[in-house]
Formats: sequence, C-alpha cells, structure tokens
Amino acid sequence: MTRPRLLFAGTPEFARASLAALVDSGARPVAVLTQPDRPAGRGRDLKASPVKEKALQHEIPVYQPLSLKDAQAQQELVEMIDRRHMDNVAAPSFPSRCRYP
Repeated sequence: MTRPRLLFAGTPEFARASLAALVDSGARPVAVLTQPDRPAGRGRDLKASPVKEKALQHEIPVYQPLSLKDAQAQQELVEMIDRRHMDNVAAPSFPSRCRYP
C-alpha cells in the first residue's frame, strides 16, 4: 500500500502534535503550510510557529504565504501541490472559513 502524499496545514501547538504523530507513523508530509513568522516578546523578534519548528526538525519544506486570500498565493499553492503530486491535505487547525482553490 502506498502512503498518501500529504500537505500538512497548521500553525498552533496542538497542530504540532498532529504533525509529530504523522511523522512518527511513517506518513511524513511532503510539505507544510503554516502562517508566516510573527513578532513575539518584548524585542518583537520574529518567531516561527510550532508547526514550522517541527517541520524544519524533520527537513519538511515549509510554505508560508502572507494570506490565502491572495490570488497569487493560491496559484503558488496549487502549483506546489501539482509539482509535488500531493493527493491529500491534513488540516487539524485551519478554520472552516478557509477556502482552498
């Protein structure tokens, strides 16, 4: 049985656990979609999301568009999905209002 080629979409800490579970089960995603790094702390230094940190630990490529509402970002996402032959999206933490192209 061939494993699905997944795009993992998530940002917060609880999504990090889902990504870790996928990796541990052998269903390593082909790429990760997460929110851009954000300023944090008093120094307002950029901080990566928990999902991005976990993806980078496992050398999984990360895609961080500023917004999925942007037509160019949507097109880039579609091209990435096509180029990497992905057939599923695992999205444990994306809001239901998020619409994929």
